[in-house]
Amino acid sequence: MQKSTDMTVQTARNNTVLQDLLNIKILPNNELQNKLNIQRSTLGKWKSGKWYPNRQNAKELIRIFRDLGIIIDYNSIYGDINYTDEEL
Repeated sequence: MQKSTDMTVQTARNNTVLQDLLNIKILPNNELQNKLNIQRSTLGKWKSGKWYPNRQNAKELIRIFRDLGIIIDYNSIYGDINYTDEEL
């Protein structure tokens, strides 16, 4: 019998799924920073919702979490924010 690694995440009020995943530290901060080649301050701003990942980092986050058995998409990262392709 194969163990399921699917995870359902209930978001905190007004948080995106990404913010909640980052705040519960599925991956250690330094590991995520290294995989994405980002600074600690950038990760902190993503966690707080002050900044959102650009398109390249969003794609990489989707892949990283998928490899952990957690399926997210752009809506999980950006929530209800409407960005044009140029802004991403």
